[in-house]
Amino acid sequence: MMVAAGEADARSGLQSPNPSTRAAAVLAVLANPETVDPFDYALVVKWLWENGRRRHAAFWFYVFQERSRPWSLADRHGDGAAALRSSLNDGLGTLINGWIASDVAEWRAVAERAISYEKRFPLYRERPQSLSAAEWTALVAQSRKDYDAQARAAFSGLNAAQVASQRRSAGMPVGPLQSPGPPLPEDWR
Repeated sequence: MMVAAGEADARSGLQSPNPSTRAAAVLAVLANPETVDPFDYALVVKWLWENGRRRHAAFWFYVFQERSRPWSLADRHGDGAAALRSSLNDGLGTLINGWIASDVAEWRAVAERAISYEKRFPLYRERPQSLSAAEWTALVAQSRKDYDAQARAAFSGLNAAQVASQRRSAGMPVGPLQSPGPPLPEDWR
């Protein structure tokens, strides 16, 4: 697979030990998320979290989940994209969801905005080699539909008071998000 120059720059920038190079790469990906593999969003999420933009990190984590899902489903053996997605979900998901669940209304709002926004920008230019363009398009459409339905079902079944009670019992924060960073940009809808 040929890697486009901009994609190579963004990928190497996201992994750079230089903080200003990483920051520039993150901003480039946020401006044009279709230019990188959806799994690169995990590095964006990590940078946003580490730089005090937790609400942004949560938003991009849900974009990552939705964009990486069809790649995972196309992984017929479960040892490539599926395994990577599972590992990233375990690590980042525990961090992000553990934090944002302190405010169920905000959690739902961020997730719903991410789900909506993900549909607005083009797909990454590559697709799994095992799928034709038509198969890939159909898989992405079905994956989006399923992810949206699962998120809606999960949130409709959440009782905010019960979540708060369980969190208090476990000694976890409840209430407004702690150190959320700036609000989400208006165009992330």
